[in-house]
Amino acid sequence: MKKTLLLFLAFFAVWGINAQVNADFESGLPDGWSIDGGWKLGNAASLKSDYFPFTGNETKFLGTNDDGAGQSGHADGRVITGFMDFTSTPNVFLQFDLYFFHGNYNDGGQETFSIYYSEDGTTWNQITSVETFYVWKRFYYDVSSFVGNKNVKIAFEYKDGNNWNYGAGIDNVSISEQPDYFAVVYPPAQSWTQIDNPGETGSFSFTVNYFGKQSLSNFKMVYTIDDGDEK
Repeated sequence: MKKTLLLFLAFFAVWGINAQVNADFESGLPDGWSIDGGWKLGNAASLKSDYFPFTGNETKFLGTNDDGAGQSGHADGRVITGFMDFTSTPNVFLQFDLYFFHGNYNDGGQETFSIYYSEDGTTWNQITSVETFYVWKRFYYDVSSFVGNKNVKIAFEYKDGNNWNYGAGIDNVSISEQPDYFAVVYPPAQSWTQIDNPGETGSFSFTVNYFGKQSLSNFKMVYTIDDGDEK
């Protein structure tokens, strides 16, 4: 019998999130946004190549495919949001899904994915650069340094390291007030090893990342096996 374990982390709170941006790209590029270089709007079927398939996302998203551009091509470019006003926002929380290999094909040059912000649409400052691996993964950042600024833009930048690398994809971008209580379990339960036979043992590990603006003193972990009683 296949044993399936489900894990829940319970945080008891009331959220009141005021979103400035909630972009899933199903209806196209949001008003005021721009893309350049190799970035395109599409889905896995239209944007994939042999070595960069965008596996795991069946919806529309923004992607740039350096592998598909060929050995002499380059898919560098930026996705830039429209202007946002954070003068009356107490804190700011950025979330997005990313597909990015952080590759360095034949040691010819490291591809990079970086996030920038601007307070005037002209001068850009780096927030962070991202390292990830071969699945879509959600990222979360407290960017409350934007608070009080009126004309903020955020840019997502891909560079191929002047090498024939892979590319990047982003989806489900949210920019909102930071929630009071918010935590993420990684890896998700779908990636944990299943136990298929009676008497078989297994182990798993996970990381809980907490992003709430309120201090957390404790949390409750609940699990079930094969839809049985909660433990």
